[in-house]
Amino acid sequence: MLKRRASRLLTIGVLLIALTILIVAIQSQNRHEPSQAQVASMASSYVAFNHIDDYISYADHIVIGTVKERSKFDSYIDEYTVIVNQQLKNETHSAELLVYTQNQELEINNQYLFFFERFEGGLYPEPIYQLLQPEVLFAIDGQHVYHQNPFLPNELSLTALLDSIQSSPGITKSRVIEPSQTNVLLKDAMSNDELIKQSDIIAHIKPSIITRTNKYMTFAQVETLESFSDKQIEKDAIVVLPAGIDADQEYLVFLKYEDGLYIVTAKTGSVIAKQDKEKWADTLHSLKEE
Repeated sequence: MLKRRASRLLTIGVLLIALTILIVAIQSQNRHEPSQAQVASMASSYVAFNHIDDYISYADHIVIGTVKERSKFDSYIDEYTVIVNQQLKNETHSAELLVYTQNQELEINNQYLFFFERFEGGLYPEPIYQLLQPEVLFAIDGQHVYHQNPFLPNELSLTALLDSIQSSPGITKSRVIEPSQTNVLLKDAMSNDELIKQSDIIAHIKPSIITRTNKYMTFAQVETLESFSDKQIEKDAIVVLPAGIDADQEYLVFLKYEDGLYIVTAKTGSVIAKQDKEKWADTLHSLKEE
């Protein structure tokens, strides 16, 4: 087993500024601003990748896949949907994957050999995948594979490369994820009773500063207008909320607090807008009965 001791990479200003991301070369470790996407792979910070066995050994998954579509994750990062054509190392969670890149444009309908790291947690709708070596693509053209790694032959035979993958000792190696590398795993939804019981913080808030947003998340500093829990949000702390939060609106929020990170208790239902009058009134009634 390969044991990676790289500490948890968190997407901060790096993501929004230069981000060698989701590829996130995210080297910030401030848990007040959790990862938006792990773009610079952990292995890329300490592996030379001067031999194909390096890719095979350190990849969580190896697949041949076809790029289906592209959308924006944020201003800097692209989100691609990739259809898995062939699994080569460790089964992915689905035959359709979300893949993130920065400064690497995947061609729609083209086929690639992907060496992936997998990331799961927070408000991502499903596990996400990033390139093991963000600056290198392995593009398939017929029986040839083209890439940008100067340590490997310019043109590789697809058949020979697949044989190398299957026979490599690295095909059986798996990453050991240490506690410092884990991210908050959230349920998709909870009932009101569950939210009340499972939340560390319940509050009526108004965002004061939205520091950044992406396709799935809003990172904001908030003003607490009323608290319904003993624990409260610290001044100037960053709170991770779903996408679509407005700075001029008021919300009831159900939050978890773990090691300096404020994040919604469940992916859906943890934020109630004051504009939703019926749900707002029902929830306030439930909270005041507690």
